[in-house]
Amino acid sequence: MSNDVKNVVLVLVDHLRADALHATGNPYVKTPNIDKLVREGVCFDNMYCQSPICVPARASLLSGRYVFSHCVADNKKLLPDSEFSYARALRAAGYTAACVGRSHHIDNGFQTVPVPNRDSFEFDTIKNNPFGISNFYLTGKVEYVKESFDMRVTDTACAFLEDMALRQPFAMQVGFLAPHNPFAIPERYVDMYKPEDMPLPEDNQELEIPPMLQERYKKDSWLSDRDIQVARACYYSLVTMIDDCVGKLIQKLKDLGVYDNTLFILMADHGDMLGDRRLVAKSVAYDSAAKIPCIMTGGGLPNGKRISCVTEQIDVTATILDYAGISPPEMVHGRSLFPVMTGEQTSHKGYAFSQMPTWRMYRDERYKLILHTDGYGELYDMVNDPREIVNLYESEDHANVRGRLEKEMLMLYITTQGQVTDLFPQCKQPLGAFRTGIGN
Repeated sequence: MSNDVKNVVLVLVDHLRADALHATGNPYVKTPNIDKLVREGVCFDNMYCQSPICVPARASLLSGRYVFSHCVADNKKLLPDSEFSYARALRAAGYTAACVGRSHHIDNGFQTVPVPNRDSFEFDTIKNNPFGISNFYLTGKVEYVKESFDMRVTDTACAFLEDMALRQPFAMQVGFLAPHNPFAIPERYVDMYKPEDMPLPEDNQELEIPPMLQERYKKDSWLSDRDIQVARACYYSLVTMIDDCVGKLIQKLKDLGVYDNTLFILMADHGDMLGDRRLVAKSVAYDSAAKIPCIMTGGGLPNGKRISCVTEQIDVTATILDYAGISPPEMVHGRSLFPVMTGEQTSHKGYAFSQMPTWRMYRDERYKLILHTDGYGELYDMVNDPREIVNLYESEDHANVRGRLEKEMLMLYITTQGQVTDLFPQCKQPLGAFRTGIGN
């Protein structure tokens, strides 16, 4: 790559499903600005987050590491300062790095830009709930507001970009709250989508329910078909609002004359079940929650390229570092996506890994394995069964596949977990058998 100034803008959307964009095959939602990004850049069709819950996913993105290494396994913990941060690495390389909007306080190394209060709701970091906004998945109630928090985030980011453009190279992370529940719909987006036009999930009644998800199913069981349709209509309204915000950001970069030398990345932390498998929200290993959209433009990337091989959220971290000319430390588990984007390689690592405290997920280019901590297993053929309907875990015909994936998942732990000893010095082996081969 050339020695020209290389800026980075990462737009991180909360709860955005991989299939919630018109360009990724959704005929119901309008996303013209993001669709244009797909036509002008590279779209990853099989990218997985490292954990389908906000803070662990964002901790993995910032550090480039798996959850079992950075140890931020739930929303009650934050990434420690001792962890690697791509934001700090960029600043050390001479970048101005700023974060605007939703970050869950996972902003190690970023300058946090405050978003001014106007007439819309504020996000309460103590109660973890927007003031005055009810949780649709608990109450079935939709709220309407004059403007959204994300509109203010966009205006703030655009204003701050004027300053950033004078201090190149720069990196900006823009965090959006929508389409995260609760559903607070700005006035201009009300009635944009009709609930009765929203399709209901297929095959929901025939699915086997894993034992450790029984309580979760009971919790969500009050939602009727109509509730699911309302939720999807509200969700798509907010996706279209985010699309408008993305359009404003891109236009601002163009007006400032920095768009052509900016790597622009649009992605999500995780998805939302939206009634699939009779579940809502996140925290499960199914594609509706664990697979995320990711689109990149700029940086000399090709136009209209679709990447179908399996990739991971942490690969975006390595890609940003690669773009900036920074060699990632060994502890970063992600691998740069530039070789597959430019055509130098036709495949990537060949696997993706995600986890929550009660399960682990490992996916290769065809199959997905889910192991629950109670011993229950799931295995899906993602090529012939992309909706994850037929569980093949107990199938004798797939015993070899199951065994291979279980071994590969174990090897992933073995080959990467050793790096966690930097955080736990007492676990390090003294010089002896494992260093010299002689024995203690």
